[in-house]
Amino acid sequence: MIVVHRLGDPPGPRIQIAAQIWREPEWDGLLTALPNIQAALLVCPRAPSKDYDGRIRALRFACPMLPLVLSVRSSTSDVRSLSGFADQLLVSGRRLPDVDHVVRACSRARWLRGFDRRIEGATTMDPRLRRLLRTGLANAVPITLVRAFAEAGAVSSATAERYWREHWCGEPPLRLADYLAWIALLRIHAAKAPRTSWKGVTGQLRVRRRRILRWVKSYLDLPQLDAFEALPTAALDVRVERRVCDHLLRPAREAGG
Repeated sequence: MIVVHRLGDPPGPRIQIAAQIWREPEWDGLLTALPNIQAALLVCPRAPSKDYDGRIRALRFACPMLPLVLSVRSSTSDVRSLSGFADQLLVSGRRLPDVDHVVRACSRARWLRGFDRRIEGATTMDPRLRRLLRTGLANAVPITLVRAFAEAGAVSSATAERYWREHWCGEPPLRLADYLAWIALLRIHAAKAPRTSWKGVTGQLRVRRRRILRWVKSYLDLPQLDAFEALPTAALDVRVERRVCDHLLRPAREAGG
């Protein structure tokens, strides 16, 4: 079950939006439902208050493994202060996102949570690289630069690159920059709701449109962003599993050959 909660809504009854998707207007109702839900989507107002910030922090603390999506407008302020507690952003308009995009965003949040657990369980991986990779997944705003990735893990860029190269016991099949781009593409793909401009999405995710288009052409062999937006989630997942996960999550002794 997916539960949608709009921060600041007045009390009211729970409403079923679609099969397995419920709109829960009461915060206490959301907390009560936590043991039975697969993901939560919180709709943020244009200007989040400290009260909302505290609620999101408390929700993450109460249920750290819950796949959590924040739905924000392109004009919503202070997203960075909230995105560190979420797995995925969904940039939408004034209305609640439509069902398909709620499902897409929540599916991506679940995938990212699962990927984090797979990295955590990769015991043959150097713990320093494992910690770096998990730190890089900890914010819904994607990290796209090796320098920023390294800073998030409190190491130098050269050290992060060294951990990456050493994992493969040989020439890496993809660069660290490629890995960051693939994870960013996953988040970008799930972040855009219908009738939301790419400008709004790129503004909230802090990635230039021109850069996304370059990745889409290079990694996915797609001609334009419209084709990327229309790409089914499952098709993108298959490519990431083949191009990233199958290499990265093999035992370290096998990663080079």
